[in-house]
Amino acid sequence: MMIGFMIRLWLDRYNMAITEFAELSGYDRKVVYSWIDCRCIPNNRSLRNIVDTIAHYAHWSNPTREAAFVKLLQLRETEVIWRKRRNKQ
Repeated sequence: MMIGFMIRLWLDRYNMAITEFAELSGYDRKVVYSWIDCRCIPNNRSLRNIVDTIAHYAHWSNPTREAAFVKLLQLRETEVIWRKRRNKQ
């Protein structure tokens, strides 16, 4: 939920189309859509690639890049916990 929101926020902020992001990051468009639509949670390596792609495109500084990566890691952990709880019900 939140990772997809962050990806969409960054894409909108930097006027980057999903297709362009997919091409630059090396992921299939369907994969990027599944992240944005919250059907799937990216793994840690994908989170790094997402941040690196946006950081390169938007010319982020290294501290900004690392802060964004840490934030996505935290969001991923939260989303995994939420999904486990939801699946138990």
